[in-house]
Amino acid sequence: MGTHDSSWVRNIVHQLAPALGFSPPTALPKPDPLKNGAQLYRIELTNSNRHLYINAVVWSPVTSPAKATLCYDVDQKSSLCTDAHVFSKDKRAWANAYIKSEIMDDRLSDVTFYLI
Repeated sequence: MGTHDSSWVRNIVHQLAPALGFSPPTALPKPDPLKNGAQLYRIELTNSNRHLYINAVVWSPVTSPAKATLCYDVDQKSSLCTDAHVFSKDKRAWANAYIKSEIMDDRLSDVTFYLI
């Protein structure tokens, strides 16, 4: 859940591979394009006679346009909302703004989006 890009895939692979006894790749392979702009990363790692296959899907190109429609109700810049012209003029308390922008709009909206 949340907005991700290739750096998210790289970070996950660089944590997972050593934890399982594999050397992480020096570079990610080019992703396979999926419907609506999503990307599938297929990583194969080999260590003596063992193989590790990691598949990671980046859905953010599919979900980000819908999430951007929620920017009218934020009052500060976030990973999705960068255009201050559409921000609400009302100020939110820090915790309220964080929960609205990062939890509700960026993460929990993915759950709703996937269910539809």
